[in-house]
Amino acid sequence: MNKDVSLFLDIGSSSVGATLVKTENKIPRIIFSIREPIKIFENPDMDILSGHTLKSLSILLNKVRAKKMESPSKIQCILASPWYISEFRKIIFKKNTPFIFSNKMASDILKKEVEVFKKEKYELYGDLENGEVLPIEMKTLKTTLNGYSTDTPYNQKARELKMEIFISLGSKMFIQKIKDTVEEQLPEREIKFSSFAFHSFTSARDMFPKENFILLAVGGEISDILLVKNGSMNALSSFPVGSNHFIRQVSNTNNISFTEATSLINRYNEGHASNNVIANLVQDINIFENSWLSSFEKNLYEHTEDIALPYIVFVSAESGLSNLFTNMVSNERVNQYAWTENKFKVSHLPMEMLKNLSINRFA
Repeated sequence: MNKDVSLFLDIGSSSVGATLVKTENKIPRIIFSIREPIKIFENPDMDILSGHTLKSLSILLNKVRAKKMESPSKIQCILASPWYISEFRKIIFKKNTPFIFSNKMASDILKKEVEVFKKEKYELYGDLENGEVLPIEMKTLKTTLNGYSTDTPYNQKARELKMEIFISLGSKMFIQKIKDTVEEQLPEREIKFSSFAFHSFTSARDMFPKENFILLAVGGEISDILLVKNGSMNALSSFPVGSNHFIRQVSNTNNISFTEATSLINRYNEGHASNNVIANLVQDINIFENSWLSSFEKNLYEHTEDIALPYIVFVSAESGLSNLFTNMVSNERVNQYAWTENKFKVSHLPMEMLKNLSINRFA
């Protein structure tokens, strides 16, 4: 077991990935990376999806061990949707007389907000694994005292406190099952958990520190929307339509298996499809586009009540379908002018790039 080697596991709804990183002289270096797909089902519920996700994770870890590379001492599990729920919150605290903002006060505020969040989301999230949830992250993104933002707020006097925080929760049972699966292959390691939302936010913010933007992350079963303004997370939401829904549609329309549908889509993206296949896929794309854009627009509209939307949009999706979603968001049919000052400026931000930047940051 090498104390300088870490294993990053990213657990999504269409695949799971493993990246082995070695840190030398405080510089992380990726020495190995591999992915394992998760089986697609026609109508997956959370029990089916979680079971096959864990099965793919076990296969993945077997492949990692088979490489016989340096053994990691630390393991970081990055959960993508739908394996966590998260929320961005703004807190305002005022008193007529000055108070000292301490580390304990900040900790108490975070714990209170976690309990409120758990209570609000308990029934919704309880459908996954018998209901009990655990905090994954409790992050303070920004602290303002008496109207001034500060990176050193503790032990300062103030009459007004504003905090912007990020909270994520995960299923206690599912997290334990992940730990059990990992420990079967790699026992006695330190295992930590975090969310893809927080990792992608920090990576994209660091890449574009002066930009306000929308980050759209399209997973297999769920699409996530993250709004960033002035270097801070402003809102986040999700809707249950992802890349697997397009694969299912192509499969059903052409009466072929999910594997054949994926192959067909890949040939189309690579420019190797016949004219007949292209014609059929264009019809499927138009149908799926209407459905997906409807959900996307609805989610964006809900945010316009509080803030004006950035016009820069970064789209991150699985490699085979990144162009599809980038083109859909660029479509003139998106009612963007009612929400932003300018036309959407849409760019593809590779998901692997986000993940690798995040690994370099947290290794």
